[in-house]
Amino acid sequence: MRRIFLYSFFLLLICSCARTTRSGREKLEEKGEPYDLFAFQRSFPDRDFDWQGWRKALVRTRKEFAVQERGVSDCTGASANWTLQGPANVAGRVNTLAIKPDDENTVLAGFSGGGIFKTTDGGTNWHPVFDDNPELSIGHIAFDPGNPSVVYAGTGDPNIPSIVFNGDGIYKSTDAGETWQHLGLSQQGIISKIRIDPSNPQVIYAATMGNPYVRNNERGVYKSTDGGLHWQQVLLVSNQAGASDLVINAANPQILYASFWDRIRSNVESVVYGPHARVYKTTDGGATWTQLGGGLPTGVMGRTGLAISQQNPDKVYAIFIDSLSTPGGLYKTTDGGASWNPLDISALEDKCSDFGWYFGKICLNPANDDDIFFHAIILWRKMAGVNNWSIASGGHADSHDLVFSSSGRRYWANDGGVYRNDPGQSGWTKCINLPTTQFYHTNYNPHQPGTYFGGAQDNGIVKGNGTGINNWVSVFPADGFRSAFHPNDPNTFWIEIQNGNILKTATNGDSWTFGQPCLGTTDRCNWDTPFFLSSFNPEKLYAATYRVYFSSNGTSWGSFPAT
Repeated sequence: MRRIFLYSFFLLLICSCARTTRSGREKLEEKGEPYDLFAFQRSFPDRDFDWQGWRKALVRTRKEFAVQERGVSDCTGASANWTLQGPANVAGRVNTLAIKPDDENTVLAGFSGGGIFKTTDGGTNWHPVFDDNPELSIGHIAFDPGNPSVVYAGTGDPNIPSIVFNGDGIYKSTDAGETWQHLGLSQQGIISKIRIDPSNPQVIYAATMGNPYVRNNERGVYKSTDGGLHWQQVLLVSNQAGASDLVINAANPQILYASFWDRIRSNVESVVYGPHARVYKTTDGGATWTQLGGGLPTGVMGRTGLAISQQNPDKVYAIFIDSLSTPGGLYKTTDGGASWNPLDISALEDKCSDFGWYFGKICLNPANDDDIFFHAIILWRKMAGVNNWSIASGGHADSHDLVFSSSGRRYWANDGGVYRNDPGQSGWTKCINLPTTQFYHTNYNPHQPGTYFGGAQDNGIVKGNGTGINNWVSVFPADGFRSAFHPNDPNTFWIEIQNGNILKTATNGDSWTFGQPCLGTTDRCNWDTPFFLSSFNPEKLYAATYRVYFSSNGTSWGSFPAT
């Protein structure tokens, strides 16, 4: 019940990665624009969003809701009871996965806005384990390699889309994720990676992106030597560049590599690349760091990612997203970073659809360090001994994580939830029982009062109810927003996808009359463009860019008449 309250409270306006028909440059600019609807409305006239004030409001609201859950109504007399209606078969964006080291059936999934869910039966059933904490955006989860009951979670969304979910630091669990204790790093914003020294579990490293709303020095790499009770900043590169990735040499945990990304997303600017996209190495546990060259890019670049071999820890891969937000280079070192050689990724140039900052990650098969995976709109793979890249998975778009068990089982995270693949299985099985869909809007259909319609991040318009919680169906794909229903004709309704593209059906969804982005105008318009059906004339709709428009049929729009 807590989950449904929080979804309603947030309305989870997460930016999607659905594609539009516009040019690559226009798409890039759209993805890079600050999104006013969330932060700007809550901070105007101030330049910076007051995240601390927002967090205090969350804590206060949670306390009030806890009182209601104990059976006390609020001041309006409204009931505190909520019922879960779903969907559980749609899920939402998963940023990170972690397999319990001694049990491949126990997995923790960290969602961009839905907290942490846990399965103990290989993904068949899931339950939430992080809902009591103030921030439900999860950046990374890491089990202690020496103690499978100990696991750490870093909060915040390291993909930093248009709706920014800041972090509240790092949490620790000693019961394999069932309960959590806050450790610290609240001021460091988004936690992108956590690494534990396998020879000394009291030594923990954290890569932090910082508070993405402001430029400050509370970002970079941090280290704890007492199990996370206290932290020391060991690497700061810039007040606008955070540590986007961090890997550790398991054979010699004094050696770590960190990569950086210039990223600011305030109400007035969006920085997705800069001069600090570099790779650093330490050989003394973070006391000193060296910026690596030897063939790595030296110009302005975007997000960076790392992967380290489990067979030869001197073999490291680094991926760079360029200033056009396309894959800018994949490099490999076999001598611990002294020299780097480029790999051919020309086939991947357009695989991020011009918003590569949303991805920027690679991973390796732990059993074969020449088996490389690249996260993009889909998951790509370059198998050992071949030069070409091929599609590695079939399922939902926008890939974010891939983890392997010791038996070779794989779990895959994307904008549609969690998928599983067992050794010898040709396809991927989608995990259900995950009610974590990120809704922009929900709407009431008077002709189907028991069926709920929702517009979801990268999951389009979906409909269903709790009776068939794992059987919600898609009405229309892409990013879904508002719906409007003709009061006299159950077959006629309107739906909206990203950038003010409003569609109409007169056949209950069997066929559609398509609109155009931004209502067919050249206006500036919102990713989540407002529109509604008149309460007085069921044939008239109103919508707005920065100007108001009306439509007499819901597919073509005219300027609102001046008065």
